Amino acid sequence: MDRLAERLTDAERALETLPSLIAPRLDVERGSANMRLAYTFEAVWKVARQYLVNREKEDVSSPGATISRCRASGILSDDQAAAAMRVAEDRNLVAHTDNKDLSRALVARLPEHARLMTVWLGAIRERVRA
Repeated sequence: MDRLAERLTDAERALETLPSLIAPRLDVERGSANMRLAYTFEAVWKVARQYLVNREKEDVSSPGATISRCRASGILSDDQAAAAMRVAEDRNLVAHTDNKDLSRALVARLPEHARLMTVWLGAIRERVRA
């Protein structure tokens, strides 16, 4: 299996872990949900980066640059790219804070983030199959 296919499979598996924590009640569950968001986003943007390197011959090194290139190449629409940037921002918040109110707000956005990452991976999967 090539590196792109491996990353795609890993990202899809990570994404499958989000629904089980969409409505956490306990602080520890919210913390787990936020960490799952962080590692899932990492897996997704790295798949996109690998796709861009392998198929589009574009070498990008950050989530923001990857999102921009995905928008430019038609993988993401303008609205989807904006949503992906919001996921990236939330991932950064998870990594740099331990605020309960913020944690609750992030968890509330999890379903929207999961939908965006599902669409993003689906678009890449379709291009890989073509």
